[in-house]
Amino acid sequence: MQTHFTDASRVCEKREYLLLQAEMYRLKGDFLLRRSDFNSAEVHACFDRGIEIAQSQGAKSLELSSTTSLAQLLAKQGRRQEAA
Repeated sequence: MQTHFTDASRVCEKREYLLLQAEMYRLKGDFLLRRSDFNSAEVHACFDRGIEIAQSQGAKSLELSSTTSLAQLLAKQGRRQEAA
């Protein structure tokens, strides 16, 4: 999975598909979150990076998607107040 993500990220950078980067980080985080042995710090970092990229691009819908995914992670960890 990591290799595929790295390859896709390089293609996006090379071809300047920068808008796709925020979504790629969100999708990676979502994928990792669905694994039974997920690393919450890694998942959180993916969502944070997706939010950061989306904010820098002014891509509100992508920012919302990453933020929603982050809220799901927090809720899964029992941190519902932070998720709200």
